[in-house]
Amino acid sequence: MGKQMLRRKFFYILISILILLNSSPLWAAKEDFADLKEISLCSGVNKVPFHNPEKDAQIIHLWRANNETAHAYNIFLLSIAEEGKIPRIIPIHTGKGTMDYIADDPHDGELSSMRLRFAEGVFKDKKSTYLIIASHPIPNGYGSETLVTFNIYQFYAADAEHNPVSANYYLELIDSFQSKKPYVNMDTALHDEFGFVNFTDNPQMLSKNCRK
Repeated sequence: MGKQMLRRKFFYILISILILLNSSPLWAAKEDFADLKEISLCSGVNKVPFHNPEKDAQIIHLWRANNETAHAYNIFLLSIAEEGKIPRIIPIHTGKGTMDYIADDPHDGELSSMRLRFAEGVFKDKKSTYLIIASHPIPNGYGSETLVTFNIYQFYAADAEHNPVSANYYLELIDSFQSKKPYVNMDTALHDEFGFVNFTDNPQMLSKNCRK
């Protein structure tokens, strides 16, 4: 009887562990990257070479003011500019839908709930251009200290090798994992776990080393 109870208890523990592993993304973050370099942005149009495939792209950085309150935010619009053609938007495929642009939520800087960075480097042996988003839920309002979810998006071109003229360019979600520890501030999370610039005191994320 005792052995049966122990076996049953071990079985329940094993099932619980498997459920936890399948429901909670494991931390993999910067260890999966090589030569990761943050792309610095100015306001307006930034000319950025995207990788794999190699394309001259634009990241248009806009600021949506809200009467100087803590609810202003950044808007980022990505496009491919090819000679003789109207620039084409690079959409972002989230797995739940498609966005033509992306906006963050810096709030007052200290209590940001969603921030992002563009970067280039090698992720899991693949060189490309990436969008990295840090976010966490705010069930009790801004200022909740919780684990941060990092979503990694990679630049792709559909059928670029076979039909480059009509290729569709997009960013697609390729990985998702949680931070090592809880955070209140998403800029701090991106700084501590990826080494990116901490824009806590600069909600507009303006850099002097941008690519115009």
